[in-house]
Amino acid sequence: AGAGIAATVNNIASSQRIDLEDTHLDGVTLDYAADATANIQTGVSTAITTDALTVTDAQTVNITTAGGADSAFDAVTLDATDTDFLTVTAGVAASGLTATGAFAADDVQTVELTTSATNAHISLGAGSTFLTAADKLTSITATAGGDDSSDITVTASGAGAAAAALTTVTVTAADGADVTIGAIDAEGASLTSVSLTASTTGSVITMSGLGLDGSNITSIAAITGTAVSGATVDIENIEATTVGQLTFSGAGTFRADGTDMDITTLEMINAQNATGSVTIVMEALGSATIVNLGSGTNSYLASTFADTINLASGAGTDTIIQNPSSSQNVITVNNFTSGTDQIRLDDSELSTAGALIAGATLDLVDGNSASQGTAGNMNLKELTADTTLAAGDDVVILVGATFADTDAVETAMETGAYEITMATASAQNDALFVVYSDGTDAY
Repeated sequence: AGAGIAATVNNIASSQRIDLEDTHLDGVTLDYAADATANIQTGVSTAITTDALTVTDAQTVNITTAGGADSAFDAVTLDATDTDFLTVTAGVAASGLTATGAFAADDVQTVELTTSATNAHISLGAGSTFLTAADKLTSITATAGGDDSSDITVTASGAGAAAAALTTVTVTAADGADVTIGAIDAEGASLTSVSLTASTTGSVITMSGLGLDGSNITSIAAITGTAVSGATVDIENIEATTVGQLTFSGAGTFRADGTDMDITTLEMINAQNATGSVTIVMEALGSATIVNLGSGTNSYLASTFADTINLASGAGTDTIIQNPSSSQNVITVNNFTSGTDQIRLDDSELSTAGALIAGATLDLVDGNSASQGTAGNMNLKELTADTTLAAGDDVVILVGATFADTDAVETAMETGAYEITMATASAQNDALFVVYSDGTDAY
């Protein structure tokens, strides 16, 4: 076909390979025998550009690049009834593939994307969508390798018909190549595994979203991330009713830090074999979970429920952040080392206008009614009886008794066995940090 000419080929058999070689085709339509395997090779001798690629009747579609030049398509449309299996492979150096329009395969069941040569990328749905109808999709496998110019990028999928049959997502990135998977709407799906492996320094795996906000995946049995030093696994969002275990291991960087990850139940977070950097935000988690951290640099923002966090004994640089919600439950931190580990208190929420008392802006003060400011060390003052506080008494701890609630604490400090007198009279809206126990937990 000449430049700007539409090309149509009919009745293609599985034994026939179609090579797209022209520098510009104004649309290509390939019609196969029923249930045939379509083997389509693009960029055989030069760069290929075509407005659209349409494939009909083929059950399996294999698209490969070749020839040392990139190929560019606009929309790609596979048979909405007959195509069950899709593979896209960029396995020859400097032979990448970009599809800038919608990539549609309404009934496809399995998708396999592979790059394995230098400067050979795959980008599907850029600026549009990838599999907007994904209701038959059962598995996505993306394997990127070659070099840092051999990335795999696919845009959002399932927005038109959710991937409710999806069971597995497997992503591997090596040789500095990256993989970015757009948000997957898999509402109603029960996934057995999401496996993410960044096996070479410089490789980054980004999962933009497992599920969409308000369109939860029913369950994910296991999410596993593995990364070597210098590699990254980044899960930007998880929207699932139930998640079994979230596991990170290796010396790389791990992130699961979306601020609106709507998980109702998360059995456990296993990061005890992660020796690199781990950042996990479970601010929106709907129930308590167990968190096991390793010897690396870890940051965990707790749920509003009674999470149990197990630090690596004598190892790890850990930051455990209480949920800022006013409904925060008591969390438990095990293997906390007295004298080495630190408790840091952020009073920014307390000092926000109206945060605790309508119309009031509180000022956290010490025993001399001096403002404690926004940063600095806080000194502990244990009380066993009536006491006059002094400058530097920052955190007052009531010891030797238990208290049922804050009303009991207030009575004890005003007229009971723990009456306090400020060294300097406090002003309206001054606040004092007090710690007490009900016999089980501290508050």
